Amino acid sequence: MRVRIDESMSHDLERDLAAAVAASEAKANDTPRNISNTAEGVNGPAALRKQLRRTGFVPLPVIGKAPPLEGWSLKTETNDGEIDLWSSLYHYAPSTGVSTQKLPAIDLDILNEEAAEAAEALVRERFEEKGYILVRIGRAPKRAIPFARIVRSRKSRST
Repeated sequence: MRVRIDESMSHDLERDLAAAVAASEAKANDTPRNISNTAEGVNGPAALRKQLRRTGFVPLPVIGKAPPLEGWSLKTETNDGEIDLWSSLYHYAPSTGVSTQKLPAIDLDILNEEAAEAAEALVRERFEEKGYILVRIGRAPKRAIPFARIVRSRKSRST
């Protein structure tokens, strides 16, 4: 399963994800950043994918819902060099997806609009104080709500 960001989705969700990624980086580096997935260059797909990677996500180029990479579902990491290579190899896949193999998400495959909204409201009620809630609506009213994974470093103890 993956959360995708493509031209058919609301630009608001793409902007919100970009803002969340930029805010996460700014908090870590104290330097604000602006990213976009609409043009090549500094603000192009590769830039978004690199920022997603730096903040702990595993980005993937996608066409609609499908990544063009063979074996994409087994992919657990990437690097800046590979992301740059995608711009050439998969130039026809300018949209960006995020692998959820290591990313917890609530997948609300509910076809009843009221029930889907109620489930989303429950998630917001329980988790909104923990941070920004992103909601990806695919085939409405179905939706997915990804969560950030907190990785704590283990401190070594000397005896």
